[in-house]
Amino acid sequence: MSEGTYLLIDQLQRIAEANDVAVAAVAIAWLMQQKGVCSTLLGARTMEQLQQNMRAAELELSQDELQSLSILTTPVRPFPHSLLQGTADLLQAGTKVNGVPSSVAAILPQNDSERYA
Repeated sequence: MSEGTYLLIDQLQRIAEANDVAVAAVAIAWLMQQKGVCSTLLGARTMEQLQQNMRAAELELSQDELQSLSILTTPVRPFPHSLLQGTADLLQAGTKVNGVPSSVAAILPQNDSERYA
């Protein structure tokens, strides 16, 4: 496991202890509070695990807890994602696409007088 995974587990454990719930309940509560999640499937081998998991429905994580878990679960995107992050300014040249604005890259003409000179 990566160092990031251990950091995530440590944070889940701290939140679980602060809220007197199982780590799994914190993970499920975090998932249930994510935008776009409309249902969550629980898995349990024992009645005790099911009861622990069900506590997630009652657990309301604070904004700080949600943010800390979101930061720790942000995926690390391999190449070419880091390269592509800067291409919007080159490809979009100041336009807005799908609500995402861009600026005009320094190597492109900045206005019509430069463009048609």
